[in-house]
Amino acid sequence: MTEQIRKTLEFVNKKLLNEYNKTFFSKEQMSYRYEHTLRVAAIGQKIARAEKMNEEALTIACLLHDVGYCEIADFSQYSEHGFISARVAKAFVNGLNFDEKTKLDILAGIASHVTDEADFPCELNVFTKTVGDCDNIDRFDVFRIYDNLQDAEFRDMPLEKQKTFIEERLTKFEKYKKIQFATVTATKMWDEKIKFQIIFYGKLLEQLNQTIE
Repeated sequence: MTEQIRKTLEFVNKKLLNEYNKTFFSKEQMSYRYEHTLRVAAIGQKIARAEKMNEEALTIACLLHDVGYCEIADFSQYSEHGFISARVAKAFVNGLNFDEKTKLDILAGIASHVTDEADFPCELNVFTKTVGDCDNIDRFDVFRIYDNLQDAEFRDMPLEKQKTFIEERLTKFEKYKKIQFATVTATKMWDEKIKFQIIFYGKLLEQLNQTIE
């Protein structure tokens, strides 16, 4: 771990676990956000190595991509959390030992990871788009299967509602298979995650269809 990554971890830890809006988010919610951030950074590190990108810069961008959650006080701000995160991170990023273009790319990647656009002048390139790719890959990894089923209170649904829930997800996953990401590595990782989701939910639906009430 480089010194700059260590400092970024400290910054993100402070913002997400100590300086967040405690009247809006619970400690558990922000712990989840922090853990998601670490997973996204690990994905960014793998993609950067495979694609010969600036590994330190991409890892830092991924660590900072959701730091703006510390200032969110209303669900209506969710679609803007990329913009908010870039604003929260700006002074910190500008103090890092990168050239000006790399600093701008880091901030642009953070700002655009939700809406595919930034709220300030910048170039959206392979690096900036990869920040959002890493976020999406984690959002469809194995842990999210458990997370989504728990949030939907799947266990408490009647059988027919469970089947409908799964069928709707499978329909979405078939569409998601066609998505192409900014790099070959990210696209391959995404394809693996979506295929696993299809296998899991397909097997679950098969088992439910065998259930006799």
